[in-house]
Amino acid sequence: VSPLRSLRSFSFTFHSPPFHCKHRQMTHPAAVVLVLALVGLATTAATATATQYNSVLTATTSLAQEQQRIAAGPLKCEACRLVLTLARKVLNGSMTETAALDIAKTYCNIHGGGLGYSCNGTWQCHDVCGGAVDEFGTVVFEVAKQLTGSPEEECERIGYCSNSHKSGDKDKKMSLRRRPAKNLPPRSNPAYKPTGAAVVRIMQITDIHYDPEYTPGLSNNCGEPVCCRPPDSPATSVEETGGFFGDYNCDTPWSVMEILAKTASSLNPDVVFLTGDDPPHNVWRQSEEFNVNVTMNISRLFATHLPNVPFYPVLGNHNGFPVNQYQNDPSQDVDWLYGPLAALYGELGWLTGQAQSDFSKAGFYSTPMPLVKNSRVVVINSNLQSPDNFWLWLDDGDVANMLAWLNTTLAASVSAGENVYLLMHHPPKDLRDAQSQMFTDILRQHVACLRGIFFGHHHVDYYQLIFDSDFVDAIPVATAFVPSSVNILEGHNPSFRIYDVDSQSGHILDFHEYRLDLTQQDLLHNTSADQTAKFELVYSMLDAYQMTDLSPYEFQRLAERMRTDDDLFKQFTINYNSGNSDGSFTPGDRIYLICQLLSSTPALFDRCAQG
Repeated sequence: VSPLRSLRSFSFTFHSPPFHCKHRQMTHPAAVVLVLALVGLATTAATATATQYNSVLTATTSLAQEQQRIAAGPLKCEACRLVLTLARKVLNGSMTETAALDIAKTYCNIHGGGLGYSCNGTWQCHDVCGGAVDEFGTVVFEVAKQLTGSPEEECERIGYCSNSHKSGDKDKKMSLRRRPAKNLPPRSNPAYKPTGAAVVRIMQITDIHYDPEYTPGLSNNCGEPVCCRPPDSPATSVEETGGFFGDYNCDTPWSVMEILAKTASSLNPDVVFLTGDDPPHNVWRQSEEFNVNVTMNISRLFATHLPNVPFYPVLGNHNGFPVNQYQNDPSQDVDWLYGPLAALYGELGWLTGQAQSDFSKAGFYSTPMPLVKNSRVVVINSNLQSPDNFWLWLDDGDVANMLAWLNTTLAASVSAGENVYLLMHHPPKDLRDAQSQMFTDILRQHVACLRGIFFGHHHVDYYQLIFDSDFVDAIPVATAFVPSSVNILEGHNPSFRIYDVDSQSGHILDFHEYRLDLTQQDLLHNTSADQTAKFELVYSMLDAYQMTDLSPYEFQRLAERMRTDDDLFKQFTINYNSGNSDGSFTPGDRIYLICQLLSSTPALFDRCAQG
């Protein structure tokens, strides 16, 4: 993998690490629908200039000729304009929807994929392109119906054709004006020290991406973005064989899920946070029923192995259908998504009363948490503020009043002296620009109650700090945590985390990362079910990084130390990549990652990267 890859870039790379890791590069539908774009232009550098788009698609028959004269330009902006231009032609009757979709499939096939996905081979591209365009085309046309501005106006309004802050831009100039590292001395914070009360163990599991069709022995080099599943062919060499416990080019098999559940049972956590993304990455071949059933099967597995343990579930972007798509009117997703899952979580005893009722309406809720004194779990549905959700082209504001609800809920928790654990799928910086700032400002007002923010989505092991202001001398006031994913695709070793929490103060005292290392345990390419596979403790945060406590100050100090300590940064990058890395990095990698740790909004990331 090339250096400085985006955690969540608009160039449609998978939410995957920068730095050097031991797996082949693949792409993923991060902002799928845009380049669904009904064109498949996501995998080409060819786009049109703004003036040329006035004449694009004047007739169906001219589309091929138009492509020949497209000049290089900013992909996300021009693809957005092309999408809306094409959709408008369908809506005004000058082109049929079937014709538009056929054009999209043709372009996707010609260019070896689209939607951020690459494909290799005739039937593979036919499968990926045909399924994805059919799924996402309906969303694009429905959204376009309700937009009133010109393609140029709308694409600027939503930020695709403006100077919006997109921290994942791999071409960002990040070098050379960076400030020297701050020499922050060790400083023990008594609030983060043990009180002598019992320790509560909270397990966080994120980004499972279980594939019900994973089949050991099938090829991991299938020509599609996700392999080891029908109709892939049997492997023709050992190196291309999907093993019984998974493969770095494939999604998570049931065998890993069973080991995970059994390991969790043996560790006996007191509480479990599930921070989203249960379904696999075959987004071109999914349905509402498929996605919900995957989540139900996983939930029942955990409930069987950890009965009577409180679980707090979060919805990820892959829980939606199509991927990333949550309607800006949540009532439209109640019957197939929120309602059935709320019923299941009630049946399992995970959500009851008001929390269950709130989840059934829009996927966010608040509920008291046992075992830690005066504590509360607050869960938001970050998909309702994700820039990858194209329903939000229709709503620039606070969808479902979720942020207003969050502000009121946290204010009440501060008044009540509660300890709050805030759960979400996307990291704060990955919300829409304006809403990311609103979210950060809400947290700043109510830091007195926050004991931690817990998210997933990126599949890598890191953290993100919330500061009390946007000024250079700002003080860190809260920490957002993310463990590596359970998911294997793109070279990740299945992982989870357990936090030690003081039951009196509510503060996190330490955390422990567990990993099933497919390479070290010699599990790759072996189809035998008789192998021994196990999750092993790989590090404690306090010990691994010589921290005096887990206060926000100490996490800032860690980031500053990594600016100049090569060995420390190398160790962090290895863990960041769930052990599947040699730890090598470039100067740009270092700046990129440290700025990720120190920035809770896109604007702050840009300022950090520029020094």
